[in-house]
This record gives sequence, C-alpha cells and structure tokens, in this order.
Amino acid sequence: MHAVTALWSPLLCTQGATVSESLERSHRRTATADVYVKPVFEDFFRVELPRLIVFLVYQGAPSAAAEDAAQEAMVEAYRKWPEITTPRTWVRTVASRAWGRLLGSKGLPGELSNDAPHAAANAGPLEKVLQSEQHRDAIAAIQQLPARQRQVMAWTYDGFRPQEIAQILGITGDDVRANLYKARQTLRKTRGGAL
Repeated sequence: MHAVTALWSPLLCTQGATVSESLERSHRRTATADVYVKPVFEDFFRVELPRLIVFLVYQGAPSAAAEDAAQEAMVEAYRKWPEITTPRTWVRTVASRAWGRLLGSKGLPGELSNDAPHAAANAGPLEKVLQSEQHRDAIAAIQQLPARQRQVMAWTYDGFRPQEIAQILGITGDDVRANLYKARQTLRKTRGGAL
C-alpha cells in the first residue's frame, strides 16, 4: 500500500464512505439548509489540510511552499465557503494555482528544496510520513516526471478519477489516461517494478 494511502486508510466513516466523501455530503446538506457552516469548514480544514499539502508535494512543491499554498487556498475557501459546491476539488485547484504563482514568481531557487530537516521529535503524523524513506523515494521519483504527469499522478493519488481529472485540468480523459500510463511506466522502471 502506498505510504500516503496508508496514512488515510484509517479515516473511514460509517457506511463505507471516506471522511472526505462524508464532508462533501455534509457540506452540500449544510449549504442547502442555510445552516451555520463554520463547524463544517473546521472539520474540512482539519482533515483536508494535510492531504492538500501532500497533494502539492506530489506536484513538485517543497514542503514549506506546499504548506504556504495550502494555507492560502484554505483561507480563500473559508471566505467563499457558502459558495463552494465541491470543496476538495476547489481547494486543490486554488492551491495548485497558488503553487504555480509561487513557482512563476520565484523560479526554482535553492531555498525551495524538499530535503529541509524537520525535528522528528515534534513531527506529527503527516511529517512522519513525509520523512519516511519510502515516501521520500516516491516523491523523488514522481518529481522526475514531466509536469503534466506529476499533476495527473497527484490528482490520481488523491482519489480523483480520470474523467474528473480531465474536467478539472481542461484536457481529455484520453490525455489523462495516457499521462497516467506513461507516469506509471516511468515510475515502475525508476523504482524497480514497485509502484
């Protein structure tokens, strides 16, 4: 099982739904009922922020930049919460754009590296996964992929289907599947068949 998947597999709700799916349903019910939405956002934030950071790291963002872009997206989500119909997709799209702006404005300076040491004693569950040797190897392999393949892999690892990814990225489903296939082939070669 993939390290990130393993991190989130215990987060299952009743009736076989994931926490994210439950939050999506809860958000839709809350938005349509015009009920106070702050507790729903707080739950969404708590569950999705770490996942959003990992999503950005898979797209090539260093941990610190991923945290900044994720926080920026969450602040914007809080402001627009009642208007957002698909929060998981929305924050990932906004965070990806924030990462793109940061990348465009700063290029790839030396201080943006993923190998910044973290204090292991104070590390939370996300940091422990990000620090694991297996996860570092996976990130290094993914970051060697072309940008579109990294992007498609990040959305796929986050549980989105090819048709959803195609719609989000504005490309065809066939393009998504082709990029996914090429990325997996490259990763299998890079990682000695383990994917």
